[in-house]
Amino acid sequence: MKEDIRTVIYVGGRGTRMGNVTTEAQKCLLPIDEKPILSHVLENLVVALGSVNAVLCVSFLATEVEDYVKRNKPNNMAVEYVWDEGSSRDSDMLRNVASIRSRPFIAVAGDVIAEPNAYAKVYQAVEGRDSLAVVTLSPKLDEVDTHPVGKIQDGRVSSFLYPAPDILDSDHLRDMTIRGFGDKFLRFSERFPDMGVVSSVISQAVDEGEYIAGSLYEGKWVHVGYPDDLAKSMKISTSI
Repeated sequence: MKEDIRTVIYVGGRGTRMGNVTTEAQKCLLPIDEKPILSHVLENLVVALGSVNAVLCVSFLATEVEDYVKRNKPNNMAVEYVWDEGSSRDSDMLRNVASIRSRPFIAVAGDVIAEPNAYAKVYQAVEGRDSLAVVTLSPKLDEVDTHPVGKIQDGRVSSFLYPAPDILDSDHLRDMTIRGFGDKFLRFSERFPDMGVVSSVISQAVDEGEYIAGSLYEGKWVHVGYPDDLAKSMKISTSI
């Protein structure tokens, strides 16, 4: 893979659905398999992409995140930080990170862990710059109930619904918030300054017939949105 791959990671949210668990703790630093969620994300990005320049969007308990990353970031990873103003409006954050505009980049949520090939596939798909964006979709719908759902037809996202409807079709797939972008998407999003959520911009693009590529990921992944999710594991069982 090329060096200097840009990755934006959202780690500023308060995790309000976690209740008291995140009153004094940043969600991305909570443990899965006895290791902080963010550690899984950073390590798997490096495995997937090689040398990475990570832009961490921080807000709530930003100092704790920065201290952890300073002590534990993987080799082959450079890190910079941007302040998300506490709004968690990811579309606004992407528009404001000027350093990512010059080349394709991927953006991921700090509360989702996936196997390295999920990150590799989405970057490979966006690197060609043919599509406006790339979204990673999973058939594991029950992993999270708050993310959008979409459909893929011939490698293209034919439907992207945000918020997700209460009743889903049998061929709906769950958006994992592992996405690929380039300057073309950022320019498109500037037409909709009131859309602070990237999912809304993607939905608008699909409705307008723009080419949004779909990266199908059928591997294991973990989303941490509620306290019970901390009991999940990314470990692959070897039992028969």
